[in-house]
Amino acid sequence: MRRFPFFILITILLLAGCGQRSNSWEEIGDLANAVIPPRGSFDLTVGPDGTPYIAYVSERSGNAEIYVVRYVEDEWVTVGGGNVSNSGGTSVLPSLAISEDGIPFVAWADNSSGSPQIFVRFYDGFAWAEIGTDSATSEGISASGGDSLWPALALDSAGTPYVAWTDTGTSGFSSIFIRYWDGSQWAELGAGSATGNGLSSGATEAKHPSLVIGPEGQPWLVWDDGAGLGTSVYGQRWDGSGWQEIGAGSNSGEGLSATAMSGSDNVNPVLLAGPNGTVYLAWNNQGIIGTATSQSIYALQFDGNGWREVSSGSAAEYGLSGNRSDWAPAMALDNDGR
Repeated sequence: MRRFPFFILITILLLAGCGQRSNSWEEIGDLANAVIPPRGSFDLTVGPDGTPYIAYVSERSGNAEIYVVRYVEDEWVTVGGGNVSNSGGTSVLPSLAISEDGIPFVAWADNSSGSPQIFVRFYDGFAWAEIGTDSATSEGISASGGDSLWPALALDSAGTPYVAWTDTGTSGFSSIFIRYWDGSQWAELGAGSATGNGLSSGATEAKHPSLVIGPEGQPWLVWDDGAGLGTSVYGQRWDGSGWQEIGAGSNSGEGLSATAMSGSDNVNPVLLAGPNGTVYLAWNNQGIIGTATSQSIYALQFDGNGWREVSSGSAAEYGLSGNRSDWAPAMALDNDGR
């Protein structure tokens, strides 16, 4: 938790530097009044008009709740005037997305029902509203009977929300589930996508999903799974009628992290959909090079034909990190697609 202010500061400075093409780093507004006291994770995104938004966890009300702020007229303003969750439970792990018409959506994990479940709201211009019955009360959109954590939220061009998460059932194994709003209910995206083993199969330890809308306008989903010798990154995409591999072997064997060192752990994958149909994937590789333990960031790109390194060596040995210990990757593109 002590790292939270540091990471927020780095992110806001990055936005200032890239957005203004300046030669020095600049703060964007006074975050102190907006995010104190912070607790746990946060998510940052930029709206279609270039407005930065941050969803974060705070205990300012005495309970861990989700808040969203946006940067308007040189100051950070709380969207809706109060917290998003307002559940009475512990609300954590926010995932934030902004629709093409500027509407914020937030998904998070909430334990007010007794076990963590996935809740979702959107801002209707006046208040944070549910999407359908009980999307942010009772057992939310997950209602699985197990523990539901690590939500990943994405919106398509029509503003349809898709939410993936990790579900730990009574067996103790973890699976990747996904639902979407079909206009009347939170439906499975394909039979069994939010029941049983979901998109993962068998006795798995699937966690940390990352979700984007791919170049064909359909969801792409990756996660890490440690059921084998080492933890690997796996992925599938929705083609409109079923879930398919994203290139040969993306959901079998060593998955998308097959270039990594044998027996290493590959965790915390992040997807980014770029221009011209390119999709980028980054993750944290934890292994041993020689006699030293390494923590490196690996990256691949999908160019329509298959996955390849972003640059020479970007998904092998020390990856993008060089001889450093790096973790928790994040990606963004500027207006030029870089």
